[in-house]
Amino acid sequence: MIPFQGTERWAYRTPHGVSAFPLSAEGTSRDAMPCEILPCPASLTGRLSTKPSAVGSRLSHGARCGPTVPAGTPSDSGRQRDERGASAVEFALVVPILMLIVFGIIVYGMVFAQSLSLSNAARQAARSGVIDGTTCSQITQLSHDAAGTVGMDGSAATVTITTGTSEASAKSNPVCTTGGSPPPCKGTTAGTNVYVTLTYNTNPVVPFVPVPSKLTGTGVYRCEFS
Repeated sequence: MIPFQGTERWAYRTPHGVSAFPLSAEGTSRDAMPCEILPCPASLTGRLSTKPSAVGSRLSHGARCGPTVPAGTPSDSGRQRDERGASAVEFALVVPILMLIVFGIIVYGMVFAQSLSLSNAARQAARSGVIDGTTCSQITQLSHDAAGTVGMDGSAATVTITTGTSEASAKSNPVCTTGGSPPPCKGTTAGTNVYVTLTYNTNPVVPFVPVPSKLTGTGVYRCEFS
């Protein structure tokens, strides 16, 4: 307690800084103040006012009358710990979804590439099958060579060759059942098509990402000879 101009004054801390107030004759008590009260050091005599000030950083004699917060407010370190804990919980909730999206993009990108490769290989094989002199074994080998792509071995694809004037009729007329069969268009009638179908059983790369169990690619061309 420091006498100041005939009135006892006390420094107290508020969220706005350091201020002071007189102890009046009516019995104003330090205990009645909502903020922390500190005795004013002698170095502040004559500089205190009843308005908030920022002189806390200039106080000496070990007194810390600088800006503070009301009692019961969490400290900065406590708030930082709470924020770090909340961030960890949020990260744990978001990571599984994020990983599912990332792996889903990768896996479905591979599946799309495999499906595209099967379609291109079937179309290329069907085109070669309608040319005179191309045997069934050559069509099958060409299909396997052209089907290979990321995550898929072309030789693992099953090749089916059929002929017919329409896709429905071709399903009941498979050709090239043996490797030494003659060209598929040999002895066909006008308007006959060659259908080459490649089927591949997929191998899931990531167990929790669902993918089609089977991929199919089909190519069709009209016979150029009979």
